[in-house]
Amino acid sequence: MDLISIATFISLEIASGFLKEHGKEIYGKLKEVIRPDELITLNLLENQPGSLELQKQVAGVIGTQLAANPNLARECEAILKEFQAAISIQNQITQTGDGNVAMQEILGSHININK
Repeated sequence: MDLISIATFISLEIASGFLKEHGKEIYGKLKEVIRPDELITLNLLENQPGSLELQKQVAGVIGTQLAANPNLARECEAILKEFQAAISIQNQITQTGDGNVAMQEILGSHININK
């Protein structure tokens, strides 16, 4: 998993509140390495989780910190892989006819098309 993916995933999980509850190890370690001025942005995201701009800013901050701290990046990646393995989403779409379009979450998904 590349640093951008890790940082983006962490940013989204901060916004959702998931890391405060279930990912305390990652959350605490990140807060230790983030500068005070960057911590303000993180706190703003916690208060305004729907802000795409804040999500991008926090992902950038986290990406920078992970690039500067390779051990932390590896640790975060390992923990996030555990989270992703535990989260299973199954979507099913049944369509009839021609010219249909369907959209689903596909990042890291296994797609089976049966005709």
